[in-house]
Amino acid sequence: MSKGPRRLKEVLDRGGFVVTVEYNPPKGTNALALLENAKNLVGRVHGVNVTDNTAAIMRASSLSICRLLYEMGHDPVMQITCRDRNRLAIQSDLLGAHLLGIRNILCLTGDYPTPLTDLSGRSKSEPKTLSLMREPGSSSLSANSSPPPAP
Repeated sequence: MSKGPRRLKEVLDRGGFVVTVEYNPPKGTNALALLENAKNLVGRVHGVNVTDNTAAIMRASSLSICRLLYEMGHDPVMQITCRDRNRLAIQSDLLGAHLLGIRNILCLTGDYPTPLTDLSGRSKSEPKTLSLMREPGSSSLSANSSPPPAP
């Protein structure tokens, strides 16, 4: 596999078979176990998918884990759910991801909270996932722009 932050895109562009792994961020601030496991996969997978508050349970942000994985040499896929965010929050997260070198985004509706998981959980009605995908963007972001170098 080639080195660099765009392995996933390169293989997809060639029509190749893609190997990815998925991680749930930690429920606290200690990501050491996740990072130790991910270290063993550098160069062995094309992309690393990072979930966004799976099952509507609070976890560390997908963005923070994606950046740590990027610095390690992985090509992360940041999941972003519309369930808990309004349009402004989603746009802010996407801009932040771009600034941090994250180029692969998987936009999902997300699991809705249940009384057993979060009594105060409220779903944001705006925006709907599919409407985000259909609206033409006026952003200056480009899929071809280069991410910042890893430190």
